[in-house]
Amino acid sequence: MIDVEGLPAWGGLLSAPASDARAAVAGIPYDGSATYRHGARYAPALIRGLSGVMPPVDERGHGFEDLTLHDLGDLELGSSVMTGWEAAASRLGEVPSGAVLTALGGDHCSAIPFDIDALDPAFAPGTEIPSAGGISTRQALDLVRAVAGGCRLVGLDVCEVAPVGSDGIAVLAALKVVFETWALL
Repeated sequence: MIDVEGLPAWGGLLSAPASDARAAVAGIPYDGSATYRHGARYAPALIRGLSGVMPPVDERGHGFEDLTLHDLGDLELGSSVMTGWEAAASRLGEVPSGAVLTALGGDHCSAIPFDIDALDPAFAPGTEIPSAGGISTRQALDLVRAVAGGCRLVGLDVCEVAPVGSDGIAVLAALKVVFETWALL
């Protein structure tokens, strides 16, 4: 894995209380419905851990270091989605309507979902269902920019990242999608 010791989380973006944040992030470490490869429950912690390597600059060189971010931490669902979602939904309700919510990890979809397993395994081997013939990271970024560019973005859900036993490539691809989306705010 990449040595991130001493690097600030989220590329040094400004931390803010939920009421003042333009973006909020929440981990949902759940993979109870995985049928092929478990491990997505570890994604939020690993994505946060590697987030320091991503500078708050988009691909065109435009900085967004003034973006304020509130990290809700991990929202545990416990052993039952049926009962666990109520507590998670309550915490997600703390995010003000003007902030873009980014959910990380797990087997879930809300807002604009981005399943990392849409990428070819050459670009994201650490996913629940690696499938040859997927899109490249470049194509994914172009797709996100095209979808989010014409609307007021309210949320992003990056899911199906199952980094167990991988070298972090899928985690970095997920981070790139998150940071490029935040750059559109």
